[in-house]
Amino acid sequence: MGRCLKRVPMDFDWPLGKVWRGYINPHYKKCPEQGKTCFGGENAAACYLSHIVALLGVAADSAMRGDTHPYLQELPYGSYHPDWSIQPPEIRKRMVDLVESLDDQKASCLGFNGCTNVFFKLLDMTGIKNTHASEKNPAYDWTHCLVCKGSGIDPTVQEAHDAWKQEEPPAGNGYQLWETTSEGTPQTPVFATLEDLCQYAAKHSTTFGSFRASADEWKVMLEKELVCHTEGNVTFI
Repeated sequence: MGRCLKRVPMDFDWPLGKVWRGYINPHYKKCPEQGKTCFGGENAAACYLSHIVALLGVAADSAMRGDTHPYLQELPYGSYHPDWSIQPPEIRKRMVDLVESLDDQKASCLGFNGCTNVFFKLLDMTGIKNTHASEKNPAYDWTHCLVCKGSGIDPTVQEAHDAWKQEEPPAGNGYQLWETTSEGTPQTPVFATLEDLCQYAAKHSTTFGSFRASADEWKVMLEKELVCHTEGNVTFI
């Protein structure tokens, strides 16, 4: 979960854990076909293809790690489930090489992030081109919902939704820790000094997941505007 420092007035009064009102678009309304023929702006074909392609990335990531992801264990293989930890290294490498060659990027211990390039390559290999909407070309991506054309927003509010501008909380001399995984919510009371905030964060806040940091570590991270947690060679932000 992302964290950041905000300078707000000492009397800033907004509930902790509640998304700041200036970050919520009041014109948001889901596509009327959501859950029927629209799935977050995608149509049924794209929805299924995205999940299938993502499994390629999960399989390659599991091969590289030498473990078996729970998603793979749930697939209907019958009475057996291949255990990546005991597969020959050359077979594991071939799986990684296959997906890397399709995705045009190197694998990492964090996975392939859905293998976006594989999705588009699959469309190209079948001869089905991806055409995006523009003033010169009114055609739109065939994987998009026919109603909202990929936005996931009700067309009747699209213009007002797009015209809305985000509003930051009022600026001030106070120090407050916010999380940024949602639209943005305050996580601590407002403090007069950065040191006081860091002392509080060391006892009550986490840097990522359940990981914590000392007051000195919080101060360094907030001054650098990068709250993170490092495990071995991996940094979680």
